[in-house]
Amino acid sequence: MKKNILVIVVILLSTTTLMGQTESQHFVYEYSNSGFVRIKPKNEINRILEKGGVLLELTSEIRTFWGEYSRVKPLQELVDDEVLSKKRILELKKEDKTMIRVYFDETGIVSYVSFWIIPGMKSLLTDQELYDIAQRYKGIKYDMTGVKIVESEKSTKTSFYSSDAFELPYEDLKISIP
Repeated sequence: MKKNILVIVVILLSTTTLMGQTESQHFVYEYSNSGFVRIKPKNEINRILEKGGVLLELTSEIRTFWGEYSRVKPLQELVDDEVLSKKRILELKKEDKTMIRVYFDETGIVSYVSFWIIPGMKSLLTDQELYDIAQRYKGIKYDMTGVKIVESEKSTKTSFYSSDAFELPYEDLKISIP
């Protein structure tokens, strides 16, 4: 009888670990039914969601600016400041497909950052590297000039949140190894 109970407990714990969530020093890893793994900051609540989300329409100029400034610049600064080495970026560039999702409000300022790993892939980034990246993206300002609200949940034109999701832009970084 004790043996059967022990087997059941082990199976339940294994299932919870495989299908549930795990934690690291800075993040909680949540596994979805679709196979995605969401990596969200530990002990942080995305309070910006209370404002209600919007779908934004961007002009091509804004999209280009967002790509160069809001997406690439924070990661480039980590390389320039030698927080991430050029050698490490070249390693990541080959195989890492970690997605980043930044949340910003009507001012364009990023206040929450999470990561996603697509099914069948894994992040090659360490917990500390993910943390450094998240911290660098927080506070970045997306240019909201000329951006139009296309669809809205419950928000207004003066109080809303939106997000930008993209693969970490290793390809766009300016690095050269001597």
